[in-house]
Amino acid sequence: MKKSIFSLLTILILFAFTACSEKDSPTAAKIYGYKLEQFVTPEAVMQITDPSADAGTDFRALYAYEIVADDGWSPRNSSNAGYDLAWTTLSTGYIVPDDQRRTWFDNDSLPGAFRVKNSESLRLYRKVDVEDNNGLAYFLELKALPMHCIQNWNGENEDAIKLSDLLAAFDGYTQVTLTAYDDYGRDYTPEQIQDGYYLLNSEVTTFPSFNDEMTGGQKRFKKLAKITADGSSTEVTHSTAAPETTDLQITLPPSFAGYEATELTDY
Repeated sequence: MKKSIFSLLTILILFAFTACSEKDSPTAAKIYGYKLEQFVTPEAVMQITDPSADAGTDFRALYAYEIVADDGWSPRNSSNAGYDLAWTTLSTGYIVPDDQRRTWFDNDSLPGAFRVKNSESLRLYRKVDVEDNNGLAYFLELKALPMHCIQNWNGENEDAIKLSDLLAAFDGYTQVTLTAYDDYGRDYTPEQIQDGYYLLNSEVTTFPSFNDEMTGGQKRFKKLAKITADGSSTEVTHSTAAPETTDLQITLPPSFAGYEATELTDY
């Protein structure tokens, strides 16, 4: 009988200890992030691309994004990165205030350099995606390419880049397709590409030697997003334009009150 009472007493003590332990254990702190895409509004990007565009037009995919820390450091400075991010990647990222305002991406293929501590701003650079026949894809920031002064469609001089410079890494090609931000596309010959320019402020092409024989939609191709050639290109890295040529710099807010937070369960 005494043995049974002792056993019961032992069980009660253990139960009480366990209950107290569970009660006394603090709940794990929740980590919240703020999606970076909410700080880059379509309206702000429309203003630097085409203020006359229809309301709701989204040009954000036309730009590359540099994350900059409060001391000026960015992933460009890292040997593990050295490039900026496309919108498809940047828009999936977060800034985490409780982790020293570090940026976070749930992307195992992205170098750790993109976990930028004390993130302060985002810099936008106009870019064009380049693709070849073998599926190789990269992007070039336009103001990293050689600049030319060309007469625009209003008869004024304007900064432009040569379309052929977008394909400088190609060994050869016989046909090229230009694709706009809205997936509209037109085909061009190598001769036309060698002659053509993309006007950076007007956001339109011109082909000085061929304009008279081309249709309107072909010679004035607008909002270039991608250039695809049927040849093969050597593997290249994304180009980066100088910080002083940024098209827009967005300062991340010091306080995130009023912005949408997301609990990061796998942080």
